Amino acid sequence: MRAGNKLLVDCSWAREVRQASCLVVPLHHLNTRQAGLVSIFSELSAHDLERSLEEIGGTLCLAALAGDERLRAIRQSEIANNVGLSPREQECLEWLSKGLRNARMAECMGIAVPTVEMHLAKARRKLGVATREQALVKALILGLICP
Repeated sequence: MRAGNKLLVDCSWAREVRQASCLVVPLHHLNTRQAGLVSIFSELSAHDLERSLEEIGGTLCLAALAGDERLRAIRQSEIANNVGLSPREQECLEWLSKGLRNARMAECMGIAVPTVEMHLAKARRKLGVATREQALVKALILGLICP
């Protein structure tokens, strides 16, 4: 049964654990292109759950989105800690994602060109890649930088 962009499902398969229905909510994030999905199980029947959603549905969907955003932030933090990029290495990769060359990065950051080269070399090593382009792609995929 559909309720707006949500899906209410009868959970006859989950009756053993006293769950009668499930609310499936698609999540669309504002700051990324990623989408998520949250499932909330209930002891209520699908019909009763639908009626209760009239009162609390909006709040429930916002709470699901907030929870998903928090879990993504925790995951991102764990990835960043595992890679171990310094703030300057990360900043160099962010400037690189904007198309800046080393000389312009150095100017923007107020450091020397060899220092920028050193930061990028360390970032490549920590990311386990050979080129600056590969470092940029991997940092974007891991969510370590936002272009």
